[in-house]
Amino acid sequence: QPACVMACPTRARMFGDLADPEDPATRYANERGSVDLLPELGYQPVNRYLPPKPRRANASAEAQVEDDYRPEQLPPLLRWVDRLLST
Repeated sequence: QPACVMACPTRARMFGDLADPEDPATRYANERGSVDLLPELGYQPVNRYLPPKPRRANASAEAQVEDDYRPEQLPPLLRWVDRLLST
C-alpha cells in the first residue's frame, strides 16, 4: 500500500487496480456508486469519487454541536474572528 493510504487517519483512501473487477478497491468503488473525476477531460480514471455515505438516523452530533455553541466561551481572538465571519 502507498504511504498516503497507510497514513490517512480517516481511512478514506484505497489503492487498487480499477481495471480488475475482482480487486477489493474496485468492488468497494462499485458498491458505493463511485463516479469518474472530471470525465469531460477524457482521461481514463485513476481516481474515483465516492459520494458521502447516508447519515444514520441517530446521528445527531451536528445538532448537539449547534446547541452547545456559545461564542462567549471562546477566547477573545476567536470571538473577534467569529464576529468578523458572521457579518
